[in-house]
Amino acid sequence: MSTAANTYLDRKLAQACTYTGCAAAPAPGVQLCPKHRRRLNRARKRSQNALRAARRKAGQCAECPTKSSTYYCVRHAIAAKRTRRVAVLNSEDKQSRIAARTIIGVDGRTRYHGQRRTGDLPRAVLDEQSIDECLRLLVMTKQGLAMARAAVGLSKVQLRAALHAALAHGDRAAREFEALALRNGYTQQMLVVDDE
Repeated sequence: MSTAANTYLDRKLAQACTYTGCAAAPAPGVQLCPKHRRRLNRARKRSQNALRAARRKAGQCAECPTKSSTYYCVRHAIAAKRTRRVAVLNSEDKQSRIAARTIIGVDGRTRYHGQRRTGDLPRAVLDEQSIDECLRLLVMTKQGLAMARAAVGLSKVQLRAALHAALAHGDRAAREFEALALRNGYTQQMLVVDDE
């Protein structure tokens, strides 16, 4: 191994910042000190922003080299949840609940008071939230599928990727519904048919 590799491994094993010439302790869970970690993150962010800008200038999706007239191609628009938002159930109920818990403080600021008790929410509230989340995800799946199929000029691979991005929302809805069923003690029972 080269000398640089040995010194890198030595610094890593000694739990020091792995940036050459730095003797500071690394931040928790990473191999760089906070100063060099910030520097690296800034460089990555500049690089990603420059890459996105160059792609948009070339008429491509910001995340991949697919030709796109919008910021994201169909696949990344679906994956980034950039489909049109749809209100799902109880929108007026939600507004009235928020209004009931909103007060004007002594300093004139508007303050929202959430749950009045701590700990787990009641099962009925969790069930309602799970069902609302399932419906929201299914609506996003439907919109994503429609958006993918309406897109013109996509190759088979691009269309498949867009469809998979849309169906990923449906998969999350299925997992949410499964968690709801398990929370309430429901297990799918097999249908037994007697031959008699």
